[in-house]
Amino acid sequence: MKKRSIIAALIIILTLAACGTVQNASVPASDYPTKPITIIVPFKAGGGADLSARAMAPLLAKELGQNVIISNQPGAIGEIGFGECYRAAPDGYTLASGNTALALISIGNDSVSYNYEEFEYLLATSHDPWILFASVESGIKTIEDLQEYAETEQALCASSGWAATCYWTDLMDRIDVGNYTFVPFSGNAESIMGVVSGDCTVGISAGSAVKSSIESGQVQAICTLWTERPDAYPEIPSSAEAGFPDLVYTTVRGFIAPPGTPEEICKTLTDALLRVVEQDAFKEAESNLGYINMVLDGSEYKEMLRQTHDTIERLMEEKEIRNTES
Repeated sequence: MKKRSIIAALIIILTLAACGTVQNASVPASDYPTKPITIIVPFKAGGGADLSARAMAPLLAKELGQNVIISNQPGAIGEIGFGECYRAAPDGYTLASGNTALALISIGNDSVSYNYEEFEYLLATSHDPWILFASVESGIKTIEDLQEYAETEQALCASSGWAATCYWTDLMDRIDVGNYTFVPFSGNAESIMGVVSGDCTVGISAGSAVKSSIESGQVQAICTLWTERPDAYPEIPSSAEAGFPDLVYTTVRGFIAPPGTPEEICKTLTDALLRVVEQDAFKEAESNLGYINMVLDGSEYKEMLRQTHDTIERLMEEKEIRNTES
């Protein structure tokens, strides 16, 4: 009888363990976090998403009481890294440094197995306004200069990919420049160097990526594609000042979690992120990178990406631009 009771007890324990209900089999959300957290950056080290995540990591670690590790997983304009986050266990120990690219990956690309809407959106922490800039040797300093240049010379536009081409066609239509062509590059850093070298006439980029080239005099800033002069660029006029108030392009930077991450864990993460973005150390780091500290909650963040997705999808159809990653 005693032997049967022991066997029965073992069967119950093994069954509970298989179901994850034994105390040590899984950590309740209320105890989260109990181990280091990884933030996947779907882009190369040194880029905007990477720098934003690295500014956040040590401060977030202090708030959560656990180490925060940065893992760069670049490739296919973010598809590889975002895919890793999508497939990760929804337990709060894998996040991703999200940006606008997340909304573009699946457009015209049936091979992508996930949709940007499926992720859990925690918080958008900042905007990274884009900048229109020109090669020094072109002599272009204003939008008017670019318009006059294109009357006699074809403007060579450095394009970092199909999405940038969408933005370029929209921008050139709005500022009434028709004499231009695209020079394709494999990435944003390469496209900036195309303007630095003088091989291209003009470029567009998130400000954080081109900031050092502007400050060193390697390229000439024309305007920020923003409603006003960001604090990081007090000497550069905004597109609104140039007479184009609706010419606003920005990369929204924030953090996301895998689909199905429990609400309680998402709240713990969001609350910690909110505490960090209010700290002077984080604000200073963001400002130094050229970012605008502008917080959006999860639903607002997701809605902004939806608007970006719809805009790019429309431009691709209107301008017959193909997703070259498909």
